[in-house]
Amino acid sequence: MPLSHNQPFRVLNDAYGLVKGFYRMVLAERASDTVICILFRPEDPTHRRPGGRPIGIATKRPKQTPKKPLVGSLSKISYQLFQELLDNREIVPHSLELHSSYYTDLKQKKDQALFNKRCLTMQSFLDFEQLRESLLVQGNIGELVRKTMEKHQVSNSHVRQLWSILCTYGFTERSLRIRRDLCGAPGKKRLLSPNASRQKSGRKTSQQRLNKALYGIYGQSVDFHPEVTH
Repeated sequence: MPLSHNQPFRVLNDAYGLVKGFYRMVLAERASDTVICILFRPEDPTHRRPGGRPIGIATKRPKQTPKKPLVGSLSKISYQLFQELLDNREIVPHSLELHSSYYTDLKQKKDQALFNKRCLTMQSFLDFEQLRESLLVQGNIGELVRKTMEKHQVSNSHVRQLWSILCTYGFTERSLRIRRDLCGAPGKKRLLSPNASRQKSGRKTSQQRLNKALYGIYGQSVDFHPEVTH
């Protein structure tokens, strides 16, 4: 029998459109001969879905650490073919534990409020029956995303980011926990020097923009005193 909802598993060899890597089961329906899963950790680091920036293209800030790509694209396969791979041990169930920080209480009220808002926003995606209906009727999560945007007044990108988190860490509220430990040390200033990969965000001052025009970097504020002629 195919795996249950939320179960992680590993595909050992490319087969029937599934590439090697770790997946999470979303839906397995014998009646409709449908299995829907999500690849959240491919074994081949160069594997990527079509679209986006071409690999190797030059960027303005090559030293900047790239963000991890979002996951959540649906992989569909016949129920019978999935069962065949499972019987042939080409698919191996896995147990992936969350980091210990996910099981600790949030200390700050604003973090708890943000966590509660995340859970409320993704309520429809955590409800298996609503998710199942969307996948079987619409064939995707587009309708759920649209309804969530309208109901909670959030952006498409925000919903997709939270969907990516659920696909990676599991379809539970605990997966949506705030990770302040990944945001840098509290009270420490970020290095925003011209040689750093990151510079100060937001609109620059007139002096900084002038410095950019003259020397190619924003740097510190520049005091410009025009030469006085007599």
